[in-house]
Amino acid sequence: MVRLLIYGYTTGVRSSRAIQRKCVDDVAFRSLAADQAPPRTPRPHPGPSGKPSRLPTPLLPYA
Repeated sequence: MVRLLIYGYTTGVRSSRAIQRKCVDDVAFRSLAADQAPPRTPRPHPGPSGKPSRLPTPLLPYA
């Protein structure tokens, strides 16, 4: 993954979505990614309980 980011930045591809597209289309990116493309959908960030949180927690309680 780090090789992809470094190669992407040196070739002018700075967006993660553009790097993902290049992993499908470009031979150099594909070889650095070991012929695997990153997933298109991001994974949800786990909350404090270890399970993915569905709704953001409010900063202040409701009055």
